[in-house]
Amino acid sequence: MSTSTTNTVNPTPITSTGTEKNYARQVNSELGKDAFLRLLTTQLSHQDPLNPTDDKEFLSQMASFSSLEQMQNLNTSFAGLDKTMQETQKALFDTIKMFNNNYVDGHKELVKKIEELSLAIKELKEND
Repeated sequence: MSTSTTNTVNPTPITSTGTEKNYARQVNSELGKDAFLRLLTTQLSHQDPLNPTDDKEFLSQMASFSSLEQMQNLNTSFAGLDKTMQETQKALFDTIKMFNNNYVDGHKELVKKIEELSLAIKELKEND
């Protein structure tokens, strides 16, 4: 009499809206395309030939991995966009600051010229 043991993974349930439940497995963040494909081929080569795994399950795994990869790509894109926006914001702030400093300097120079002109006019009136 022989007994066989089966290794199973106990997924952690995560409750979403309503009575629906999603099951998530903790995955190493470094799992890339190559590791996923190796895992998939290993899974295929070790399956029971008399009871093969349903192809829908494999398609589901591949679709999940594809979605995850696309989300990671979006995250990378958003990080680049954030950096670009910060650089643009800094450049805009520096430009506004420069224009403001030029305005203040110009205003000071204009006030100085008006005072000089006013003094010159007073001197001319006093000399007449």
